[in-house]
Amino acid sequence: MTQAIAREIDELDVQSANKRKRGRPTKQDSQGLALEDLIIKAAKQVCCDYGVHALTVELILQKAGISRPTFYKFFKNKEVVLEVISQRAHQELVAAMQVTMLQSDLPCKGSTSIVDIVIDTYLEWGLAQGPIVSRFYQAITDETSIIAQHRQKTGEALVNIFQEANINAGLPKFDPLLLTSLINLIEFLGNPLFAKRHSRAEFKRVRNIMRMVLEKLLMGRDITQYNIE
Repeated sequence: MTQAIAREIDELDVQSANKRKRGRPTKQDSQGLALEDLIIKAAKQVCCDYGVHALTVELILQKAGISRPTFYKFFKNKEVVLEVISQRAHQELVAAMQVTMLQSDLPCKGSTSIVDIVIDTYLEWGLAQGPIVSRFYQAITDETSIIAQHRQKTGEALVNIFQEANINAGLPKFDPLLLTSLINLIEFLGNPLFAKRHSRAEFKRVRNIMRMVLEKLLMGRDITQYNIE
């Protein structure tokens, strides 16, 4: 992983880590870490059940079965918990895409390889995350939210990953707008899959539509022709 991409990933959780230092148990305090994880999981479930904007400390307390003082021992407010959830999810997507691109044979497989990588890695990540991804997607219209901020940083990191892979393959850089558009398109088509369980046939159908739309968008041409040089 290059320093540029490493910085992109690090930036996703710097603020979260700083905000959670005060009053946080030491790493040796396994019980404290277990309680912290319980709070995070409870908040994530509340978001899945009711939506990100419906998240409250009271709902977290009810879901986790803990007292209010216990919550505030670990987190300053609900926003910090939400930030941790968002940061972790988006960071995992960036890391997964980075690993996949490093393992791919990009110069030989061309545009087909890139399309498949983006689709499959995103879908695998989304299915692993579950309904929270769809809830995040509903919240991104608020540009001031931490969800929107993390999503923007994640998009920038993904574009950098694709650009670097292209450069390492000896190919010209893509137009960043093209890459961003492809990411947004896949995100739009894929999110309904994560809100609830779907059959294998439906999953395959959505994936095929993603691929068809991307290929039509590129008019059957090699994606490397859409560069900025």
